[in-house]
Amino acid sequence: MALPVKKSVLLLTAILAVSLILLTSTSNRYEDAPPGQGGAEPFFRSGGNAASANEIPVALDVAVAADSHELKALAQLSDEWSGKRPHLSIRWRRLDQQANFGDVLREMKYENRADIYLVENDWINGLAARGVLLPLEAAGDMPSFPEPLPAAERQIRWNELTWGVPFDVDPYILVWNREAAELADVSPQVWTLADIQRAAELWMSAPDAEGERHATFVDLEDVQALMWLAEASGYVLETEEAADGEAGEPSAESADNPESVFEQWVRASASNVSAADMWSALAEGRIGFAVVRLSEYLAHTAPSIAAGPLPAADKSAAEGRFGLSGRSIVVHAGTEFASAAVEWIVGMTAIVSQQEFSRASGTLPSSRDALADVRHGAEPFGEPWMRDWLLEADALPVSPDLPVRMDGVLQAANRILSEEK
Repeated sequence: MALPVKKSVLLLTAILAVSLILLTSTSNRYEDAPPGQGGAEPFFRSGGNAASANEIPVALDVAVAADSHELKALAQLSDEWSGKRPHLSIRWRRLDQQANFGDVLREMKYENRADIYLVENDWINGLAARGVLLPLEAAGDMPSFPEPLPAAERQIRWNELTWGVPFDVDPYILVWNREAAELADVSPQVWTLADIQRAAELWMSAPDAEGERHATFVDLEDVQALMWLAEASGYVLETEEAADGEAGEPSAESADNPESVFEQWVRASASNVSAADMWSALAEGRIGFAVVRLSEYLAHTAPSIAAGPLPAADKSAAEGRFGLSGRSIVVHAGTEFASAAVEWIVGMTAIVSQQEFSRASGTLPSSRDALADVRHGAEPFGEPWMRDWLLEADALPVSPDLPVRMDGVLQAANRILSEEK
């Protein structure tokens, strides 16, 4: 029996309304999703305004370990690249900046995990070993990427496969108050931790010292800075990994010295000024020496502050060096769009893209060639010697167990501080 015209119109309107609701909820299924296990924030969309008749629209979900300023720069770069690829759109999500390896691993196991991640280089071996990354060789013909710094390239290789593409670097360096360093009587290019400790002690006890002084500083929440300090000082970390591949219970033992250099730095930093006030304290002569990232130094240069490579453990070791940290772009093992993901990575890691991001973020390109034309200050990177040192930079020992050792160094620092109470 035919329905009256009025009822037919109402029924048709209702069907259209429900269809529109379902279509909207499907096409934006991640837009209002709650944060994932890794503390990821909801997505926002960029690119992909239209598609030609012979191209299937693809939406890639990208999660990045970056601050809001860096995320904006990344989105702008992506839009510039994808302007000629209207079939491709990106849904961005920012990971919690305080997220550690375990947080990111859980995020990658989450139902709404992304297709692509920008993560710390130090985590890549561990993530690959736990089966959540796709080796680039598995995505098809291996494209050509800019040649990265040697240390960055080592960080993204595991089991003779490539698990990511280096994007930027931000090496750890030593900074100091010039007055404090004058007492070392050794060139910063070859000094050891012992030289620094001796200079700091002389500076602290100098007859003309006025006001409160602190010999050294390291951010106790910066696990990579703590790792570099532990490496340079010979502080021994012992960790055990659980059978399921997750982090076990780390423990730490110091060298024979009843109070190692690592312990001295940790205790000094705990009684020190806050990380937010560190730079003014360093410039004013209230802190002698500090371990920081290069981007932090370039943002806080002052006439009374100098910078150089990290000190060597002893005279028999290599000269002081940069401690390379950085980020790479990786593909999730569960993505359905591996080829599109690699195509996007090729555009984002091109030399010009790395250089543009470097100027916006204050970090440095990971590519040898991209480094040549990036300038932060009057000289490349602010200091003429920085480029040469970057080419010889070290990275923390590449190992799937490195994230476990990072947990161990944090626990060691907390144990040292708890013993004072």
